Amino acid sequence: YRKRESKPLFEISFEISFSMYWIIMEEKENKLINAIEAIDYFENKRYEIVLGNSNKGQFSIEKTIVLEFSRENFFHLLGFQYISELNASSSNKATFIKLITKHLKKKKSLIDNDSCKKILLSTLFSQIENRLELFSELKDCIELKPNKNNYWERDETFHTHTDIDWEYLIEFLPHNDPNFRKKYLFIKKDEHSDKFIPLSLFKTDDLRFSNNQARKDILALKTFLYNA
Repeated sequence: YRKRESKPLFEISFEISFSMYWIIMEEKENKLINAIEAIDYFENKRYEIVLGNSNKGQFSIEKTIVLEFSRENFFHLLGFQYISELNASSSNKATFIKLITKHLKKKKSLIDNDSCKKILLSTLFSQIENRLELFSELKDCIELKPNKNNYWERDETFHTHTDIDWEYLIEFLPHNDPNFRKKYLFIKKDEHSDKFIPLSLFKTDDLRFSNNQARKDILALKTFLYNA
């Protein structure tokens, strides 16, 4: 009987660390893949949101918001501005989104794409994780039970506890979130049209954004595709 030689401790430690590294990388890549796949759904998506007030079964329409998603929105929505390694100028952010979605459609690993690799390896990836997760869930958050979400119109007389210059805020149900964190989508009227555009989204434990704001009821939600 020959005694089996055990591996040195540093070898075992290295193997465990290496395995954990690739598990973490795979989790990060899956989150990024899910978010990029959601871009394909939202690109050129338009929502018509009818807001108003209800009182004892009587509804009054106050505002119809046309919320429009376009390629120019996604870079900021996904938080890529926090990844300093990208160095993307405002002029090529839409091109950046086009290239990474095209790369994924070719069924190639994201780590093979230089820009995606920078995102996945960035020490700042943790700052965008909850945005990626929420963007992946955003279709269900908006469309499944719109009347269960809260809709807020900004009241300029009260502090909004954020630097985001929003006009309307959608506060989503905590869909399948075990931590019951609030999920927010901030929107604002586009400077160049009568449409509204998404400004930012994130999950948070901070409940102050809707404090003292004007709550609205959703009376109808319609979904359209438009030609950019």
